Amino acid sequence: MDDPRRARILACAQEVFANEGFRSAEVKTIAVQAGVGKATIYKFFPSKDALLLTIVEENLNTIRDIIFADLMSTIPPLQRLENLCRNVAHYLEQNQNFSRVLIQEASGFHGRYPAPVSDPDGTEPAGGRCLLQGTAKGWLLCSLANPRYHPDDGEFGGGHHLHLGAHRRRQPGTTSRRLYEGVDPRPTINTRTGRDHAHSDSPDSTAVLFPVASRLLDDILSAPHRSAEEKARDDYRHPVQTLDFFGVKKDMTVVEVWPGAKGWYTAILAPYLREDGTFYAAQFPPDSDISYYTRSLTLFKAHLTKHPALYDQVRITHLYPPAYSDIAPAGTADRVLTFRNVHNWAKAGKTEAVFASFFKALKPGGILGVVEHRAPEGRSLEEQIESGYMTESYVIAQAEKAGFHLAKQSEINANPQDSADHPAGVWTLPPSLRLGDQDREKYLAIGESDRMTLKFVKPE
Repeated sequence: MDDPRRARILACAQEVFANEGFRSAEVKTIAVQAGVGKATIYKFFPSKDALLLTIVEENLNTIRDIIFADLMSTIPPLQRLENLCRNVAHYLEQNQNFSRVLIQEASGFHGRYPAPVSDPDGTEPAGGRCLLQGTAKGWLLCSLANPRYHPDDGEFGGGHHLHLGAHRRRQPGTTSRRLYEGVDPRPTINTRTGRDHAHSDSPDSTAVLFPVASRLLDDILSAPHRSAEEKARDDYRHPVQTLDFFGVKKDMTVVEVWPGAKGWYTAILAPYLREDGTFYAAQFPPDSDISYYTRSLTLFKAHLTKHPALYDQVRITHLYPPAYSDIAPAGTADRVLTFRNVHNWAKAGKTEAVFASFFKALKPGGILGVVEHRAPEGRSLEEQIESGYMTESYVIAQAEKAGFHLAKQSEINANPQDSADHPAGVWTLPPSLRLGDQDREKYLAIGESDRMTLKFVKPE
């Protein structure tokens, strides 16, 4: 699992670099601001230079995701490019420390990254710099909100001033030229090879670059917005087979319950449902006195802002009965899905009320999908809660008490190597590995937990 100190170090370093400049900034200043020792910083980043490059790389990867997702949407090309500009501008506006760092240190990146793409006539591409400078000067969001707005004189002009997608010469006095200080802003896209470092023959052609927009589950799994750690868990969590078993389709209304701080399944479901469906993330309560809940909710919201082109349609609701019971408008959901949460509700004494919330949200004929760590039958409820492993009979009984009928069971997420009997319960196994280095290789060899996969239906 990602160490939260790494993210905190990056955020603080970004702020220090923006305020003091990379060359003047000291690692000890970053350490103090992040609340860690200098040694901890060097544990994650071998040098200050590596820290800066990581900041740039991770932010640019996010911007790339935004651009590619918008380019691959099915709306008309001009609207596609306008959405792209708005989304990138919004990201830069929300991450001004990064914008400042990139502008201040751009000259220092020569040789560390591939040279900027140029048009055949040698003109430097203007899209990125135009967006950065426009955001920094406070112009861009205003002109994008109304394409006819003229930022310099406050009057309405005669057309779209910010042309970032077509190969046209700009007339003097347009917003593009003013933002770019006289250089023709003409980015390049290669529609033939799928690479973003080449020239496109057609101003209206669409680059086949970001597979998420195809909304095929297999493509979403390999998309760059998912981290290497998330992708490494696919072999244990079987997302395509699991969602297929639950009958999830891209035009459905789907609720994911308690997705956690980062939302492993959210990263798959939100892009898949973004254009034709509706996705609810039923999160922890916002006013809980349990710090884990409030911290996870805050991190989840922050994570969504990193990829606005993918997560801008996510609707956050809350679940913690009796105060929070409406995970979606009553009778509107096609699917309600929960992954590895039942033990938490049993511990809190909320299982019956939670399943009642699921039943209320679903349409007649709607499906409740449950994946949970599986305990051997006969284990007491106290032992189940302590270990994190629940019996199938307990889960089925709770669902049926709420009014559901068991439709089908699957062994998609079974792991016969897992005995469900470990010193620290299910958290002994990856990804938690709560025992640290103690018998680490043994538990890594077992893999993630044995899990039940149950499909329930709300009667018509």
